[in-house]
Amino acid sequence: MRAVYFAFFIIYTCAGILRMPLYAQNIIGYQIMVGVDAPAFIAFPSEVDNVRWDNREMNNFYKISTRNQNTIQISYNGKEGAPANGTGFSVIQGKNTHVFNIFLKKDYDINKDPVLYYDFSDKGRLKTAAERPKKEAIPAREPEQEIIIARREKEAREQKEKRQKKAEEERRVAEYEVKNRDKEIAKQEEKERERQLIIEKEQATKKEKTEVIVAQKEEKQELSPKEEVPASPKQKKKNNKHKERVTKVEKTTDEDKRQEQAKQEELPVVASKDEEVKETDKQEKKESVRVEKPRVEKDAYTMQALYNRYGKGPDGINFYDIPPEQYNLNNTDFYVSHDTLTNYNNSMHFLKEAPRLILRSEKKQGVSATLLGISFENAFAYYRIKIINEGKEDYLVGANSLAWYQHDGKSKYLKCSYLTFIGFFPIVPPGTEKEYVYVTRAANINETDKLVFSVSERRSNRPKFEILFNGSTYLREQERIQRPSMPADETGGKKKK
Repeated sequence: MRAVYFAFFIIYTCAGILRMPLYAQNIIGYQIMVGVDAPAFIAFPSEVDNVRWDNREMNNFYKISTRNQNTIQISYNGKEGAPANGTGFSVIQGKNTHVFNIFLKKDYDINKDPVLYYDFSDKGRLKTAAERPKKEAIPAREPEQEIIIARREKEAREQKEKRQKKAEEERRVAEYEVKNRDKEIAKQEEKERERQLIIEKEQATKKEKTEVIVAQKEEKQELSPKEEVPASPKQKKKNNKHKERVTKVEKTTDEDKRQEQAKQEELPVVASKDEEVKETDKQEKKESVRVEKPRVEKDAYTMQALYNRYGKGPDGINFYDIPPEQYNLNNTDFYVSHDTLTNYNNSMHFLKEAPRLILRSEKKQGVSATLLGISFENAFAYYRIKIINEGKEDYLVGANSLAWYQHDGKSKYLKCSYLTFIGFFPIVPPGTEKEYVYVTRAANINETDKLVFSVSERRSNRPKFEILFNGSTYLREQERIQRPSMPADETGGKKKK
């Protein structure tokens, strides 16, 4: 009898071992948090086949969507009286069946708390989550969430301080370089002025000589040897004046030669011949072009040129740093390097897409702003903005913001997670246009909600623009990549779509 029991034990154990790989990829009891203002996202390595609530009533309080075939979005619809937290939610993905516990967190802050993106798209992460022990309950805020928040806030503070310090150092370097450049230009201009004075003096002397020679020739023609006539008092006076002028010119010429010889180590010698004067004029033009090079159009947007135009004085603009008002409109994602790299790559991809929207602001002073599209990736929304400058001055893009006015009368900012190009807000010269992407966390926006995107200029006296659009526009853009997912009935079968 013992042998029979032992044989059954061996068979049962071997069967369990063989079955383990089949269940090792099933996530059981993992807790998913959903915010009132922010949906939760669950990403898997392959297509999701079906979803199902353990409690059918949950369909009255949550909306389920599938994004890009392999990501589930769970959104709270705002109805009061939702069932108790911890309700089971099953997802069938390939051969795996995952069971999650869903929790509604009413005090979730979309601009501060960790992003509600649960990434199991990598098989390694999926396996790690599947091997996690099941949790029975969730506190008001999990200790691990507190750790994540503290870590991200610390990293954000360090990145912010680092950016500000770097911007200040770069501003000082630019200011120092510009001052040295100004001194060099002033020195060259002083030399040029002295040179021009010598040229003018030499030309005046030459003119005096020419006038004397012409006067002497006229005098000889009037008094020929054959008809020598005694000079009248008036003629004598005229002759005396000519002699004085000749003597003065000769003295001036001698003095000028002595002065010029003393300065020839510092200043170039001015030739008297016509060919050499022409050569001097050519050299002057070359030096003039070299001195004025920073004002040439193609060099008008170097950091030195921008500092010369906008950076000087107590109200000068520091282009190395973001606009001061933007600091109050950013969330912690803005300063986390990993998030910056991810958002940069996504933004570059979305900028290459064909525009889908043309929502324009009012044109002011020849400048306008346009919303060209809204794209979505992971738990973020990407707003593509174009600034068109048909005016006569530069438009220096300043603080950007997105205000969300909810249907129940509440309002809040969807703070910035990223803006291209994060280290240098765009400058739009006259007659040009520029595009960039403003990124926020994806929100639980309803069809009747209103959104206002605002663009300010770095200078307070320049126009500000607003682009108004409805929540329905946001949802239409979102529908391009996701579709409603109909949960199965309580028996496990799929509902008809």
